[in-house]
Amino acid sequence: ENPLSFYPGIKDGSKLNLVVKKIAQGPSEEKPLKSGIILLRESVTKILKHYYSESETESIVNEMVKDLKHKVNNLSYDDLERLATALIQDQESIG
Repeated sequence: ENPLSFYPGIKDGSKLNLVVKKIAQGPSEEKPLKSGIILLRESVTKILKHYYSESETESIVNEMVKDLKHKVNNLSYDDLERLATALIQDQESIG
């Protein structure tokens, strides 16, 4: 907030670090981002609710998310690298 001349330790040739702060948004402008799991749950629930009761849909979605988390947590580093490479290639082909 002060000019550089305010700081006596800063002289010609001194190294400075620049930090850029995001401008704070007002409460009306804030839009919280949903996580991937929440988006997945919402999408699958939207589809399944046409075929199952609410309790069955919730149970199916919970089991699916639990199974997905288990499978992702058990991926090897090679699996993760292949997945990341495929995702990067997909993004490059889209952009």
